[in-house]
Amino acid sequence: MAARGLDIDRPTVAEELHLHPVPPGIKLNLAHGPNDTGDGMTALTAQSTAHAGAQITTTLPTTGAVDTCPTGAGLSLVVVGPSSASATVALPVPTFDGLAVTARSVTIASGQTWSIPLDPNVYGPGPITLTWSGTLTASQEFVLRTG
Repeated sequence: MAARGLDIDRPTVAEELHLHPVPPGIKLNLAHGPNDTGDGMTALTAQSTAHAGAQITTTLPTTGAVDTCPTGAGLSLVVVGPSSASATVALPVPTFDGLAVTARSVTIASGQTWSIPLDPNVYGPGPITLTWSGTLTASQEFVLRTG
């Protein structure tokens, strides 16, 4: 079944968009602990890991355009798919030369984990507002600093 917004059965599409599934065998310690701002939105912050590793704090995405995250070299939005069906996140792309650019839409199926680079040359200086739709039950999101 093709995913809405991104055909996950074609690896070349993911490569063209610079989207990379987390490789099999990689284990993440995913504890749940949202950084709630009190108004229903979640402001994600970049998390780093030391050479010895670190526990990553994840949040449940919020339906609609309310969660924000930073952009920057070496930053990636990591999304763990929902318990069933799929979740879609839209990342806004700034206007270019006066032209509106369609947001990048990524659909994550149940059982998948995706890493989406947050390149400021693509998404602007940030923070950006993520728009979530679909089934979000048991999904998780966090921003990881990889560089």
